[in-house]
Amino acid sequence: MKLKFLFHVAAAVLFSTFLAQTPAQAALIFSASGSGSLVIVPSSPTLLEETITITFPTATPFPLDTGVFQTSIDPTVTPVTDALSNSRFRLSSAAGDAVFGTYRLLSSVFQSDVNETFSGLFTFTGGEGNYSGASGGGNFGGTNVYNDASHLAGVSNLSANGSLTLTLVPEPATLALIALGLAGIFFGRFKARNSVSIA
Repeated sequence: MKLKFLFHVAAAVLFSTFLAQTPAQAALIFSASGSGSLVIVPSSPTLLEETITITFPTATPFPLDTGVFQTSIDPTVTPVTDALSNSRFRLSSAAGDAVFGTYRLLSSVFQSDVNETFSGLFTFTGGEGNYSGASGGGNFGGTNVYNDASHLAGVSNLSANGSLTLTLVPEPATLALIALGLAGIFFGRFKARNSVSIA
């Protein structure tokens, strides 16, 4: 009888391990907006590297303080939407949360020599902390106001909206609690059966 009981406990632990390691997915709405600096510098004889550093006063579903957007630009290619390559971003917080991915520019319109309006699409490829296992994406838009017609520095305003899917895997402590709970249930049933058989 004890051997059968131990078998049930082992089965409960294995089953709880499977449950605890099975990822659960949560679909959430993502949004962030802010402003910051834009700097473009030569990265090779034929390429420019654009870096936009944004401060986000508001971001959901979890706070994000800073966003860094980087892309390579080939100034010989027109339109500018085709000139960008290796476009990537990382949004992070002081608390250790971060989400990162890639983006693509869909439109770029200059209202004047120094005022640009842009829009595009972004894709999440991963994350850290509360954003672990992030996937999904959405669209972004904003403005660049350059210091002068050289377009090498300025101020960016950006808003991003989309959907975010997080893959949540329970921590080891959750696994232990599930295993103990199931083992307790089996132990209780084992004692109840023994009590009935003795009577």
